[in-house]
Amino acid sequence: VFLVLDSCHSGALIDVFESGHGDAFDDAAGQKALRRMARVGGVHVLAAARAHELAAEVASIAHGALTWLVLEGMRGAADDNGDGAVSVREIIAWAGRTLPFLPERLKENIVSHKPVGYSRGEDFAIAGAAPG
Repeated sequence: VFLVLDSCHSGALIDVFESGHGDAFDDAAGQKALRRMARVGGVHVLAAARAHELAAEVASIAHGALTWLVLEGMRGAADDNGDGAVSVREIIAWAGRTLPFLPERLKENIVSHKPVGYSRGEDFAIAGAAPG
């Protein structure tokens, strides 16, 4: 499972995942299901902003800032190990390194924020990196 949340305050969900508290996790069955999903195939969440932050919309790219970076990363920019595939963990790391510098890169005055990620279980490829 790979969930990308490109919205304000979306990091609050990461807090729920890490604490194990919240409507979906208040019972033992919910916690057990989450652990089973992570063990079998992985559970990965990428949130655009911390629980107390706003997320940027960038008019010139017609996407939220995080969505744009995820798409760019899937085209190959996030392939850190050069194996020709982009994994979920590479996307999460790419977004963490790159999003804080996006306003400068795009030369736009957008809200500065830092993405947060949650990653448990198996990593898996979500895109093949473009050659070159």
